Amino acid sequence: MRNNLLFNGVAEDNSTGSESPETTERRLRQYLQDAFKIQHDVADTISFERVHRSPGSPIPGKVRNIVAKFTYFKDRESVRKRWKELVGTVHRVLEQDVIEKTAQISAKDERSKVTGQASVRNRRKRGPNIGARWR
Repeated sequence: MRNNLLFNGVAEDNSTGSESPETTERRLRQYLQDAFKIQHDVADTISFERVHRSPGSPIPGKVRNIVAKFTYFKDRESVRKRWKELVGTVHRVLEQDVIEKTAQISAKDERSKVTGQASVRNRRKRGPNIGARWR
């Protein structure tokens, strides 16, 4: 998941059910040219291992995210660092592993509420001696 990026707000063709991965990749390449202002020849040289929509069946009126696994980390970073091109639009680009780590911390916080223990975030702030007050 290190080389995955999530693209939010890319139009989806739901007329025949789910989009094929080839159609999704073609839409993503066009999106990179339009939204990120990447030249046509550069967008065509970016190599993907896999491109697909988020799991689940398409819902009319909603657009599923595109999950793109880049073959080369350098290509992924060159796209990710151009996020400023999206400021002021409804489009976003996110790193997949960051989203999952945030979800894991939130799940641990929920479990700590049930068990009555200090949350994960509070334990980090307390310092090396958990029983003593932080000074």
